[in-house]
Amino acid sequence: MTPKSPEGDFASAPPLGGWGVKAFFDILVYTNFFVPLRNSILIMQRMKFRIYLDNCCFNRPYDDQSQPCVRFETQAKLYIQRMVFERKVELVWSYILKYENSRNPFNAKKHAIARWEKLSATFVNMSDEIIATAEEITATGIKTADALHISCAIASNCNYFITVDRRLFGYKDKRIIICNPVDFLNQIEI
Repeated sequence: MTPKSPEGDFASAPPLGGWGVKAFFDILVYTNFFVPLRNSILIMQRMKFRIYLDNCCFNRPYDDQSQPCVRFETQAKLYIQRMVFERKVELVWSYILKYENSRNPFNAKKHAIARWEKLSATFVNMSDEIIATAEEITATGIKTADALHISCAIASNCNYFITVDRRLFGYKDKRIIICNPVDFLNQIEI
């Protein structure tokens, strides 16, 4: 007698080397082979990552898309924005992000980016703590504006600081993961 799984009858699967693909999958489901994997995916879905995208990242779709790397980062960034819109991740916005975006000479880009502030879960204002952390970061050679972005992300307990500025990838801090949009999606295993 052929065992049945909750997903269906093994006998209905087409043969493939003696076993049908569906039958093989049904056996794995029936024997709870995927339970640990399924549980880790469920845990991941319940845990919302808090992310901070810097101004370079927000502007990536407006860069020259003829380079494959730029195109991949743009697609990943747009997927991350969809995750923000669907509330799968929490976006953090800051005073330095607002300031830098306000200086964008292209009004259409400026307004398109500014709309994401409304979808952010948290707004980070300037504080002595942020300034002190930024000073520590600038001591490592990071520019002031970039250090303020990273400091805001750390102060708001972000899990990830997402940027396309390659100069920032060398900076390591145990309080936050700095990565590009493609690496972020790879790390959270979408």
